[in-house]
Amino acid sequence: MIEEKKKVNRPLVYAILGVTLLVLAVSGSAYAFFTAQATSDQFSGNTIDVQIKKPVVTLVVGDKTKGLIPIHDGSVTGHTTNQLTTAVSGTNKCVDKNGYMVCHVYKVTLSNEGSTATTVDTSITLNTGGAANVTWAKMTNQTTFGSLKGTDNSLAKKTDLGAGGTADLYFVVYLKNTGSDQTGTDAGKTYKGTVTVVASTGSTLEAQF
Repeated sequence: MIEEKKKVNRPLVYAILGVTLLVLAVSGSAYAFFTAQATSDQFSGNTIDVQIKKPVVTLVVGDKTKGLIPIHDGSVTGHTTNQLTTAVSGTNKCVDKNGYMVCHVYKVTLSNEGSTATTVDTSITLNTGGAANVTWAKMTNQTTFGSLKGTDNSLAKKTDLGAGGTADLYFVVYLKNTGSDQTGTDAGKTYKGTVTVVASTGSTLEAQF
């Protein structure tokens, strides 16, 4: 007697576990949304909702319609006094003792309208318009000088932005006094710049000034 063996096809069970990263870019929108939504109960609650608003750059001290007069920032040999410290004070407001404009102070307002906290890095790219000595420096607040800019153009790193939180950063633009005639290198030029904000999620936004 021949026994017939029956083969049973057992169904294969596939467990699918994944996280979907949705990057939504809307033309003309001032927002960049980065949302990671878990699709498994194992990851319940692991949802990232960071909404970095386009930074707002505001001229808070100085008049951009007036030309800048060179000022010493302490970085030139033989001129080690940093006159910016006095110029940006609440008393002088970027005007020297002769009544000339020597600097422009800007405020950068950062906002996170999402429900998840994040950190952001902020940098400044200055288009000098051909002027050899237009540059910028960090401010601690609107009326307190911070430090000369570094080589990486960073204004601030890892600024904390809580859920629904905001933060203000400050910087000053000025024409560095080289101690020699600057008419040929700096006169008649116009500057502009870009503030770039990069969140820990990878979101990048820019604003011009």
